Amino acid sequence: MDRRSIITVLASLGAAIALMRCAAPARVEVRGRPADFTLDALVLNPDPAGAPRWRRPARYIVTADGELRVALGPGVSRRTIPRLARTLERDQLDRLWTLAREAGLAEPDGAWSIEWGETWSAPAGEASAVITISANGRRYHNGVAMGASSGLGAPRVEALLDALGELAWVPEG
Repeated sequence: MDRRSIITVLASLGAAIALMRCAAPARVEVRGRPADFTLDALVLNPDPAGAPRWRRPARYIVTADGELRVALGPGVSRRTIPRLARTLERDQLDRLWTLAREAGLAEPDGAWSIEWGETWSAPAGEASAVITISANGRRYHNGVAMGASSGLGAPRVEALLDALGELAWVPEG
């Protein structure tokens, strides 16, 4: 092989490696809240009497610009369009992002992951939450059973839902 052929082969190999690196998904650790972070949480409970704040029927939507929209009470559903409750501060949004990450709700294969459009429901007669997180250009859909059959429960998900209730001025008791 002459020198020109070797250079051509090496250049082609370098270009191929560069293309493979571009095509491979990069795992990027996010330390701060992504600018496109949004959250949509629908809490369903067929028997909400005496339930703690995080287990009461509600739909919470947090937009990337910090709007918190809330609808409360029996009958809330994916079709419910919540009203604007308040605009959150940067530290409040950061806290929600941290809670969502700690709960594993912003992971492609997290414990609660469901496919978009998948019909998901908790065991009959139990409280549940369907939570969608958007961050870093991706969307994560989660279904969380919060009743007796869920064993140890989902304390980090409960903490996130309680924080949403607190930010929406939902009373504790």
